Amino acid sequence: MKKNFHVLLDLMKLYPDRHLYIAGKESKKTKKNGYAEMIKGRILNENITNVTLLGGITHEEKIRFYENCEAFLFPSIFEGFGIPVVEAMQFGKAVFCSQETSLKEIGSEYAFFWDNFDAKNMKLLIDKNLDVFCNDKERVLKEIEYAMSFTSNSHFKQYEKLYETV
Repeated sequence: MKKNFHVLLDLMKLYPDRHLYIAGKESKKTKKNGYAEMIKGRILNENITNVTLLGGITHEEKIRFYENCEAFLFPSIFEGFGIPVVEAMQFGKAVFCSQETSLKEIGSEYAFFWDNFDAKNMKLLIDKNLDVFCNDKERVLKEIEYAMSFTSNSHFKQYEKLYETV
């Protein structure tokens, strides 16, 4: 439930010409509460033919998906840091996500944020911004540069500066 992927199912009904791939390992807690099974059931029962649940994928597969996707959709409502958002930005992809927890800060001025999860509202934000983003090469390059600043070394240096001031 925390990843909120189920809201993407209604959104994809509004995009019959596009395909959504949902990747990620199912946690023990998610298995226990049947979240993935609920999503699978909805896909089957509502005949949503443009959504594929991939489960866990390799690092190489993840890179291929980032390289080849048109946009990255991430409606998570509980995120510790938002690494998937940073990863998508490193590939210069348009990111549409929740503004919950860390995502608003991590996405900064480069992500597009849904203020609710009504499918028509979500689609409106995508339709308004996807082409504009993709056609603005300068913005894409700035997004990549911003995302590349999230490295282990830069974080260690920031912590070091913090400790020095304390």
